[in-house]
Order: sequence, then structure tokens, then C-alpha cells
Amino acid sequence: MSVKSWSVGGVSVAKNLVGDPHIAEIGYWVSDKYWGRGLATAALRATTAYVFSDSCPLGIERLEAYPRVDNEASIRVLERSGYTCEGRLRSHNRHRWDGRLRDVYLFSFIRDDLHKLGERRDGFELDGRAEQMREGGVP
Repeated sequence: MSVKSWSVGGVSVAKNLVGDPHIAEIGYWVSDKYWGRGLATAALRATTAYVFSDSCPLGIERLEAYPRVDNEASIRVLERSGYTCEGRLRSHNRHRWDGRLRDVYLFSFIRDDLHKLGERRDGFELDGRAEQMREGGVP
């Protein structure tokens, strides 16, 4: 029997180790073969809901994401997921391939934003699970 496995994408949450421990950075990626299918939005929304649930042991009150200003697809994913753009950070991240400093946007999501996960956004809906989350349940 031959077993094949592959990654469609991933989501990571990294708790702030320097500064406020109630802040975490969230990141995500999707293999280019699967772009345009709403997978990043679905994964980000589900992970965001979990991070703010009572089941999550991290104690996070704020998630932050830092998409490059030229990454329009990632910016759309964040907007569709209810994240708020707080501004542009100049020369903030060093590009991993060419080493040049790049501008990024700072997007955030806080506990008070949970109601946004229940709203319909561009064809994706979290099935009203945000209300269940607010009541302390886990979807």
C-alpha cells in the first residue's frame, strides 16, 4: 500500500514572548495549487474563533497579522475574516529571498470582534458559531 500525504496549507499562532503575553501573531499559507478556493479564509476564521474560545489555553486577547503591502490576496483574507487594518509599518520585515526590508500592514483581531465571525462575508459564513463562542461554547 502506498500512502501519499501533502500539505494544502497551514495556520500558526505564536504567542508574544517579549512584551504583552496576551498578544499573539497569526500567520497562514496555502499551496498555490489551492489558491482561490477560500481555504485561507476558512482556516483563519476557524483558528481565530478557537483562539478566543474557553477551550484555548493561551489566554490571548489580541491577534496580530503582518501581510506585506503587495500581498493583496492575504489582505483580502484578513478583511474577510473580520480583522482590522491599523496602519502601515515601514521597512518592518526583511524579505526572506532578497533580504530587503519591506513595508507591511498591521491587522488585528480582538475579543470584542468575535461578532464579526458570525457575519456573512463574500460567500463564507461560520454558521453562526460566533454566538456560541460568546456564550462560552466551542463549535
